[in-house]
Amino acid sequence: MSISILAHEDSNGESEREPQGGPSSNTHPDKRQITLETGGEDTFEIALGVKWQGDFEGLLQKLEVAKTLAQAANGMQGVSVGEQMLAVHDKGRRSGGGRGPGYAYIFETGGFTFLMSQEAGPVEQTPNVKVEIGSVTLMMSAGIARAWADVKNILEAMGGYVMWDKISRADMCVDLSDLPVSQFVELVLKRQSVGKAREATCRIRLGHDWTGISIGEGGPVMLRIYDKVLELRKTRNMLKQDLLERYRWGGPQERAARVEYQLRREALKQMGVNSVGDYMRLRRNVLHYLTSDWFRLVAEVPDQENHNVARTETHPLWVRVCEAFHNWAGQTTAGVRRTSRFTEIDPVRLLKQGRGCCLRSVAALVGGKALKTPELMDKIQTCFDFLRTQEGDIHFEDLYAAKAIEFAVKKSPGDEDSSVDETVVPWVSDIGDAGVFKRAGIFGEVREISEEQRGKDNE
Repeated sequence: MSISILAHEDSNGESEREPQGGPSSNTHPDKRQITLETGGEDTFEIALGVKWQGDFEGLLQKLEVAKTLAQAANGMQGVSVGEQMLAVHDKGRRSGGGRGPGYAYIFETGGFTFLMSQEAGPVEQTPNVKVEIGSVTLMMSAGIARAWADVKNILEAMGGYVMWDKISRADMCVDLSDLPVSQFVELVLKRQSVGKAREATCRIRLGHDWTGISIGEGGPVMLRIYDKVLELRKTRNMLKQDLLERYRWGGPQERAARVEYQLRREALKQMGVNSVGDYMRLRRNVLHYLTSDWFRLVAEVPDQENHNVARTETHPLWVRVCEAFHNWAGQTTAGVRRTSRFTEIDPVRLLKQGRGCCLRSVAALVGGKALKTPELMDKIQTCFDFLRTQEGDIHFEDLYAAKAIEFAVKKSPGDEDSSVDETVVPWVSDIGDAGVFKRAGIFGEVREISEEQRGKDNE
């Protein structure tokens, strides 16, 4: 691992970023009971495919008028949409550092920052809404589950239905009270670490002690360790300090080491996390991978020459970090398969790809003639019957077998007569809300829905 050292006088370089504009004036009241947690989600950014219903043009008109008034006032402008009060910004934004989708409007409500385009629905897989959730809102909501429910309720109240969601950023952290950051930095400088992470940046305040360390800075996975108390003294964010003392620290602290992971979409996808549902299901496994395989502090300098670093004993300081994450998110011994093609393959996506090719073939077959659903389904069946006739049943089965091998498909002993088996689709568990694609009966459910729908079409 390469290590660089930055010296500075006034900033530890590790400040948290709230969504643009920070929490709105109508941030929801604290909803949780006083229970101490060792950690939690710190920042979430989610891209959404939202289907707007009702008077969408009227909604756009309201937002445009408020945006114009905000520009004149050089600030934000309040506007009501149904029972929801929005604080509209004076300008829009393009996501992804200027490379992503453009959003004409930005507004805040309920402690959330929403970015919204002028599209009434998503254009294929391009989102038309994005939501940014900061640490204050996540602490008030006791985590992403409650906050995500609030996001959907707000959009529903405005006439929007969430069709799909994709996490573009997820930050998870723990706080270790009365623990100096210098202990972490010194172990890294002594090269007592193992894992996939390769670069670290240590920060020191001139005339003072170490203030923080960043590992994997600028990459899809980044780990930051810094003094949260020191940061709050500089930012003077009294609301955040009050929440941390109440729910995280159990009272005022002189110092508290914050251990925080920031995951970008590229890393999340490699770990099988696409939606909020995926994240809730795989969160503890993701943390297990991050704290065990991606980076780990060890009790002695590892023997790199013999490549036996995985067996090096974990340092007690890092054991404390792992225990803090486990106490919050739950403990697991299961790993996450990084950059595995199995976790990236989504049967719904594959079906949609095949759908496009199949519909194009039918359209060419009938010369672009308009077709109702029953006739269209018959033509699709005709296409597959043609392929089966051309290839022959045995060759057709061989083609499937070649694909099945990619997924290590095999029946369990004693299940030769079973038409549906969990081992037939081992990768289904790595996929989020895939509709009818459930582990117990993937083909049966698809067939049942298809026949039911076909009956309705023929009525």
